[in-house]
Amino acid sequence: MSDACACRAHYYQGGQVDIEQADRASIKAVELAPLLAEAHTSRGLSLTMSKRFEDAVGEFEKAAHLDPNHFEAYYEYGRAAYIQGDLSLALKLFQKAADVNPDDFQSPMLAAPILLKQGNTEAAMEMYRRGAVAAERYVAGQPEHARALYFGAGALQRLGEVEKAADWAKRAIDIDPDDTATRYNVACYYTDAGKYELALDILEQSLTSKEWLESDPELDPLRDDPRFIALLKRLS
Repeated sequence: MSDACACRAHYYQGGQVDIEQADRASIKAVELAPLLAEAHTSRGLSLTMSKRFEDAVGEFEKAAHLDPNHFEAYYEYGRAAYIQGDLSLALKLFQKAADVNPDDFQSPMLAAPILLKQGNTEAAMEMYRRGAVAAERYVAGQPEHARALYFGAGALQRLGEVEKAADWAKRAIDIDPDDTATRYNVACYYTDAGKYELALDILEQSLTSKEWLESDPELDPLRDDPRFIALLKRLS
């Protein structure tokens, strides 16, 4: 319940009620199962939604201590570090998440742009390849998996499979045209493809996390554009 409410607050324009429900449910989860890694990860995610980042860190680290192979602890901790702008920490956590769960396509795709920003192109391309392979597996089994499609589109674009990337991005939008995460990540794909006006069109029409916009290295090419600057001001 905590994860569902946090997800609704983050991805589906939920409000304070969802954040409060996530908070109550995660507290109860930890009370019921204090040695369960999943409970502490949910608590960390809830605290992240409440912008209580220091408290969230303690919960994520406790979850990883309880279960060193608990993928979500590293993944959600990485996302929390990402939105705070601590890209070095986020990179380490996404790399750990990718190692713990080699089938995951998300962590490699979140690590790759950070590696590019750091100038480590070879490592970044390896992460894009890992992400693309994992996304291919998901799409083969679940052709309507929008998240695998839009993450995969970004990887394919970087790997030079331009036509396939465009097809996957279009399929993702066709499947879930009103989903905030879909629109945001397709905008990232358009940015990678050099289609800046299309990227800005989508971002302007979406309710997006300001913290993610401020931190995401994939959007660096847009930062000096007056439309992007105006969007950040609008979200302040």
